[in-house]
Amino acid sequence: MTENELDRRSREILKAVVIQHVESGEPVGSSTVARLSRERLSPATIRNVMADLEEIGLLCQPHTSAGRVPTERGYRLFVDTLLPAPHLPVVDERAIRDSLRGASDTTQLLERASRLLSRLSRHVAIVVAPALAQTRLQHIEFVRLADGRALAVFVSQAGVLQSRVVEAEEELTQDELARMGNFLSDSLAGRTLPEVRNELLRLMSEEKAQYDRLLQQALSLGVRTFDEGAAEPAGVYVEGAANLLAQARDVDLERMRSLFRAFEDKHRIVNLLNQCLESDGVRVWIGSENRAPELREMSLVAASYRSGEQPLGTLGVVGPLRMQYGRAVSLVDSIARTFSEILSGRAN
Repeated sequence: MTENELDRRSREILKAVVIQHVESGEPVGSSTVARLSRERLSPATIRNVMADLEEIGLLCQPHTSAGRVPTERGYRLFVDTLLPAPHLPVVDERAIRDSLRGASDTTQLLERASRLLSRLSRHVAIVVAPALAQTRLQHIEFVRLADGRALAVFVSQAGVLQSRVVEAEEELTQDELARMGNFLSDSLAGRTLPEVRNELLRLMSEEKAQYDRLLQQALSLGVRTFDEGAAEPAGVYVEGAANLLAQARDVDLERMRSLFRAFEDKHRIVNLLNQCLESDGVRVWIGSENRAPELREMSLVAASYRSGEQPLGTLGVVGPLRMQYGRAVSLVDSIARTFSEILSGRAN
């Protein structure tokens, strides 16, 4: 028998084992499944089915006299074919909507999303901020500083605000800097940062006689601003790493240390979650399906959030294999959808 040949009874017993093991953390015996069975199956019948499920690699028996626990393949089949459609209690949906819609800016939105996802899932929550290279410019302005420097402040259409100090070629007044910012905003709004940089380089390559001193300075200052900005790494918000301590029996101490180190490596976290940037909906990686070695005994549930049709970033939860997948998928789906609605509204 193969996974594709499983009958309804076998699937229901696998589902019961997964749900019971997730709840208790202990191997599940045939008598426990019998008590939960709506078909009033005998423990002997259930033992035979569980033995078949073990033979094809969906269950395993940690000890000779113990019950069974799901394998990675068992969890994968459960997630792919037995998991109900995402659904959250009304109280959770309201908490998500009220908390996120009350955020004053995108930074606060990202912080709230990570805290909310961690609190409601009781797992580690990771939210990757929109990478600057993927955002579209809405406005830029320059603020005069001392010693020929200026603070460049640019805002994306999704409301992400970034700033950096750049060197001007000559001393400029605040009025001149304001005119530069207005010129660049009018000329470049709606473009991604790489597109902005390429357009600035193209304009600079034209005959300089076309531009007066101030516009030449604006183009030069813009190139320096966006040349650095396009390579800016995405921000990462990690909440609830301490939740791993409550799951210590599922993760040994050395594995836990590796996990904490992984959460501190922002670049790896971004690469891991951005696997689903181009995907629609929620994706689930179970155990060895994860690319990061530190997550090979964990599960990752993640989704992208968008502004309109443009994917901006990702969010998700990391937890043990015996995760409540239905709740995790529902939470990630709900927060990603609410996030997208808010960012799309700000961009319009």
